[in-house]
Amino acid sequence: MNIPPFHGKTDPEAYLEWEKKIEHIFECHNYSERKKVQIAALEFTHYAINWWNQLTVNRRRNGEHLVSTWDEMKAIMRKRFIPTHYHRELLRKLQNLTQGSMSVEDYFKEMELAMIRANIEEDQETTIARFVSGLNPEIADTVELQYYVDLEEVVHLAMKVEKQLKRKGKQMVTPSRNRDIQCFKCLGRGHIASQCPNRHTMVIRESGEIETDSEKEEEDDTIEEEVNENVDFPADGEVLVVKRSLNTQVVQSNQQRENIFHTRCHINGKVCFVIIDGGSCTNVASTLMVQKLGLETTKHPHPYKLQWLNNGGELKVTKQFLISFSIGSYKDEVLCDVVPMHATHMLLGRSWQFDRKVMHDGYRNRYSFTYDGKKHTLAPLSPQQVHDGQVHLKKSFEEFKEKE
Repeated sequence: MNIPPFHGKTDPEAYLEWEKKIEHIFECHNYSERKKVQIAALEFTHYAINWWNQLTVNRRRNGEHLVSTWDEMKAIMRKRFIPTHYHRELLRKLQNLTQGSMSVEDYFKEMELAMIRANIEEDQETTIARFVSGLNPEIADTVELQYYVDLEEVVHLAMKVEKQLKRKGKQMVTPSRNRDIQCFKCLGRGHIASQCPNRHTMVIRESGEIETDSEKEEEDDTIEEEVNENVDFPADGEVLVVKRSLNTQVVQSNQQRENIFHTRCHINGKVCFVIIDGGSCTNVASTLMVQKLGLETTKHPHPYKLQWLNNGGELKVTKQFLISFSIGSYKDEVLCDVVPMHATHMLLGRSWQFDRKVMHDGYRNRYSFTYDGKKHTLAPLSPQQVHDGQVHLKKSFEEFKEKE
């Protein structure tokens, strides 16, 4: 077997690959530890051979023992050829990794390789959440609606969805002639609905009522707007435990007329509840979420007192935290004050709306804004989803308190 050469370049990934290859060779032979060191050094070239010779000379000169085991040699080489910031950069890369222009297979391999190099050990549910949250929205939205058991099944499911989308894309044919275009209002050809010459088209409903074109105009505009906008829907998954301080009532309608905005997001691979409320002058994160996720807080530069976020009366805010979160394709960081809040995990207030220049659609209860050159529209949970989620969270919180 040929020992791969090592040139001594400060390339962490090249060194780690060389280390793994040489260890595979050592596993095939019953070499002594001293022999392993000699064999590895035998293939040093360029800078590496000069560096190793100087290291050996210095050890002799200083009366230190020569390197005699492979583990000792490996530790010395890692210290020299892997920068101290390499692990932090790997974690940052893994945190921000998304599919983008990669195929599902390449994206998964990139994520898996980064986790191996960063020595990440986490439960399978967290890895699945990490993988799905980084998929392109059109793939992730379909995958989240399917049933799966383990990580491999999710990856294969995502690859299958990707192939289906590509196949549908090829089958779509754009009309090349005006006579191939059909108006959905009058069903005539040669024009689109907004240019329809039949402005007084009437539709007879099953009930016998007659609806004119002008009555449908506002509804049609709304439909076209919904088709063209990029909507980020709430995250799916097992929600982090939190206490519900608001009243939960059975909801019979999905209308948003009397509801504040509720959604779900991903934070450190976990699904958390979010409320957007312009009545709050600051962004807030719950103490329980910070403790459960093991997040590191910093000292608040201007401590202050609050009296409305929980049932314990006045409290002093002394800590804050920069939270990285995602809702669909929307990924952002927000500085939040940390308080023992009982209503949700994170509350985005007036400051977030101001910084992102957010517009609120009061009828549909949606928030629209542009971030990093991309337009986002956040869709709310339905009242029934909010109700079901809060009932579950209340029960989970009571169980959590009993265990404590």
